[in-house]
Amino acid sequence: MKTESFAKAIFKNYEVRFTRREKDAFLKYCQKAFKKIGYQEDEITVQETKTSKNLIIGSPDAEILITAHYDTPGRGEPIVFANPLLGQTLGNIPFLILVVLLSRLSYVPLLLLLVILMFIIKNKHNHNDNTSGILGAFNLASQIINNPVLKKKCAIILFDNEEKMLLGSAAYKKLRKIKYPDKKYALVFNLDCIGVGDTLLLAVTKEHALWHQVSNFMLKEKWQVEKKRSQSVFMSDHALFPNSVYFAMAKKSKLGYLYLPNIHTNRDTECDIKQINRLSKSIYKYLLTNYK
Repeated sequence: MKTESFAKAIFKNYEVRFTRREKDAFLKYCQKAFKKIGYQEDEITVQETKTSKNLIIGSPDAEILITAHYDTPGRGEPIVFANPLLGQTLGNIPFLILVVLLSRLSYVPLLLLLVILMFIIKNKHNHNDNTSGILGAFNLASQIINNPVLKKKCAIILFDNEEKMLLGSAAYKKLRKIKYPDKKYALVFNLDCIGVGDTLLLAVTKEHALWHQVSNFMLKEKWQVEKKRSQSVFMSDHALFPNSVYFAMAKKSKLGYLYLPNIHTNRDTECDIKQINRLSKSIYKYLLTNYK
């Protein structure tokens, strides 16, 4: 199965993965899709906890993890997280001002209602956030399956509930800590919104050598790279793993700041499959170069 066919099926039948029923249907489809590209039944598991269901393709104790989250967000238009003028970081300022004003005016219930609505109203279109990350992970799996050495070292993890305080990745981290404490420093490539944008954003919460190595490699691959270190902006599942790098494609605002266009809105209808395939090939080449 090619990435294009996988994407077409998702956009047609599984674009919204908000309720448990929608998520379960998607997980069943994914299991069939990964089997079609060569993974065996015993190589595909679902880690189910009280909070989440994570899909694990490969060994749960793998030393290299390719991750993405499969849940989709609620509606985010009421709060400006990112926009073409201010970018991602400055785009949070209007929300912070709103919080202060509503707090001082004793309108806290209104603010709480606004936030709650974001968690109960489905976002109808989710091509980039985070379907594009899933497509990148699937494309990488399609390449890794043909390399016995990398296949043994790598696992593809589709996390649940990234949009709900990283519950899925937290459950997987707990599993690793209990069962495989010696694998704490596994390499983690977290693929997020990689379907729209012309700048490859590589973000970490804390600086580490892997981040610089990957950035230099991607520059050689002719990507326009920007590195960001942040514990609040561009936050995703990578934040829970010490040796991780967050991958996203971004645009630059008119003021020159990076942002992820149209995420958490019904305008999230773009996804450049060719770009995802190209990025996946670059990541695979990096793995071949460094983890033969």
